[in-house]
Amino acid sequence: MKNNLDRKIRGNKTFYFDKFELSISTGTQFLCVDDLYSLKKVIEKTLRVVDFRYYTQISLSIVTPGEIRDLNNRFRGIDRVTDVLSFPLDMETGILGDVVICKKVCTRQAKLYGNSFQRELMYLTCHSILHLMGYDHMNKRDKRIMRDLEKKVMREI
Repeated sequence: MKNNLDRKIRGNKTFYFDKFELSISTGTQFLCVDDLYSLKKVIEKTLRVVDFRYYTQISLSIVTPGEIRDLNNRFRGIDRVTDVLSFPLDMETGILGDVVICKKVCTRQAKLYGNSFQRELMYLTCHSILHLMGYDHMNKRDKRIMRDLEKKVMREI
């Protein structure tokens, strides 16, 4: 019998949970079923920590370095690879937004920081969900608030 690390999520799939709907698009990449459980856990915890009480929709795309570089250049004017991008939509309509994670950068950062891929995926997802909810780190005060929320989420997982 295969374990969950051998079971892969490929293509476009939507998963329905108590507090949110998660649409995953993997393109040429893939996630393991255990990654989905980690994503569910971190999204639930992030929504709980910021006291978000509404059912919402979140889109998550797992992309290549070339794809995230193109998006980063097109939407932010920064022509380089990054780990994660956030595209807020409209919380009032129940659509929180789009999260785009570069799997290769996530894997590289996990090794660099001595974390598992799943732990890094959870951190990047938490970080991005906070951006979708309006949190940012452009000045010291906002950065401290956002980092404190990230730490609280990751500590409680």
